[in-house]
Amino acid sequence: MATWYGDTWYYFDEWSTIERSLDSWSGMFAGHQGHLSVFSFVLYRIQRTIFGLDGQEVLWAALMASVAAMQVTLALLLRRLGLSTLFALLIASAVTFFGPGAQDVVWAFQWNINLALALSFFAAVLALRDSPTPRLAVAVATLLVLAVAADSGVAIIGAIFVGILIVQRWPSRLALTALATPFIAHVAWLILGDNPHYSASFDKVWTLANRLVLYSAAGLVGGGETHTTHGGPPDPPVIGISAGKLGLAVLAVAAALVAYGLHRQRVSRPVIAALVAGTVTAVAAAGLLAWSRAFLTPPSQLFGNRYIQWVAFFLVIALVPAIAASVRTAAVPRPWVNVVAALAVVAVFVVNLEQFRPVLDFYKAKGQETKVVVGEAVSLLQAGCRNGRQPHPDTEPNPELAPQISVALIDDLLEDGSLAGVPVVRATSTTRRAVC
Repeated sequence: MATWYGDTWYYFDEWSTIERSLDSWSGMFAGHQGHLSVFSFVLYRIQRTIFGLDGQEVLWAALMASVAAMQVTLALLLRRLGLSTLFALLIASAVTFFGPGAQDVVWAFQWNINLALALSFFAAVLALRDSPTPRLAVAVATLLVLAVAADSGVAIIGAIFVGILIVQRWPSRLALTALATPFIAHVAWLILGDNPHYSASFDKVWTLANRLVLYSAAGLVGGGETHTTHGGPPDPPVIGISAGKLGLAVLAVAAALVAYGLHRQRVSRPVIAALVAGTVTAVAAAGLLAWSRAFLTPPSQLFGNRYIQWVAFFLVIALVPAIAASVRTAAVPRPWVNVVAALAVVAVFVVNLEQFRPVLDFYKAKGQETKVVVGEAVSLLQAGCRNGRQPHPDTEPNPELAPQISVALIDDLLEDGSLAGVPVVRATSTTRRAVC
């Protein structure tokens, strides 16, 4: 990830947060498209005011740290659920650097979402302790509230998972201590915050929800469509089965293995709790995402999308420890089982890189295109338009590429000194017509 630094730049929704960061500090509670994202506001403000917008030093460091936190906390959770350290780390790495849902690793804007997931995973690690205490309950509550501040949307998904775990395993008094404050925080934001919703037909919602589950399951075995370019037409899949059919087959086999393990009483109570919580959360996440995003995201655009990774996380937590417990037997030497499993995970990771690279290339290209357009607008603001005219503040240099960027915003950032290091580029006729 460090080697990608400098190849990307601010793109699309990042500019809405940059614009909010020009307001007072109270803007951190304004939200973004229905999501409370306090920490994101703070870091974009620090980046803009201290380092400027020519680079992404603060945000790229935050992205790398958030990915590492997500990877390590997921590995800790899988380790708590009985997997070996090696296998837990490999699984966590494969599903963190997950080609079918690569957005969270390549776009700096997603760092706060990664943080919300990491906080939720760590809260789940504490929730699986054998002897809960009041201090542990307060720690879980604190982590879940911090997740709300990081990203309230993803924090709802994490809270569902942790809440189901706790209700199954903790005494009611301690469960109330752990969950009451996060519940109040979520309700307060839903009531008081900016929460737009765009309706879609039931058929679209249902289709997107089941595709999210099936495509996530297919990705866990290296299946799914591959794309030469992000959002472009699909190439032949690496595994010659459609993602929907493969995902259904993966879930059917997983269910059979888990049922066998439950019948043979090989699955421990903490793993059963995670099985229930992870399954419900994966389905709930798919449903919530489809309900709120079906109007915008058709199933054909899911490959590489972050939503697939979010569902995949909870499918892994639900199924992998339960399957591992079900197939574990003293008749087979444990080292051989670990070697075969490790090689399988590495193979899935490598195959999924076919879907990872186009997403990275997309964000590199779009970021650089945006940088050029901003540089062109800066040149027009400094030199003026032809015939003595000045750029109109309400116009957008490139509405298709970045509708969040207006001439007024660029002018404010110039006055603020935030764009001092951004190269000035001679305006093309297209940008000149749009701005002037």
